[in-house]
Amino acid sequence: NLDQWTMRQSSLELQLMIKQTPNNEMNSLLENIAKATIEVFQQSAETGSSSGSTASNMPSSSKTKPVLSSLERSGVWLVAPLIAKLPTSVQGHVLKAAGEELEKGQHLGSSSRKERDRQKQKRL
Repeated sequence: NLDQWTMRQSSLELQLMIKQTPNNEMNSLLENIAKATIEVFQQSAETGSSSGSTASNMPSSSKTKPVLSSLERSGVWLVAPLIAKLPTSVQGHVLKAAGEELEKGQHLGSSSRKERDRQKQKRL
């Protein structure tokens, strides 16, 4: 429930949490922050993809109205600026976790591409 009004508070809370965490628990905290960040984007992608199909079917006049998108309402667009305000160690863990998720997605995407190629060859 991050919004523009609670972003500064969330940033300060995270910074305080990072400063108060003992060194031996820091890696675990950074991994948890990274996982939570990735989960936010994954959840928004899942909800966005399900509502995206209905948005494309709407008349063009309703598309031009200044209505907040589901991403704007959920505060997902504020996650990146929030992470950018945190120490570079947090940013590094988030980038590493994002890279791992992208690699998983690429691997799945390439296997589905291979499957589509096989199906095309079967049709020929």
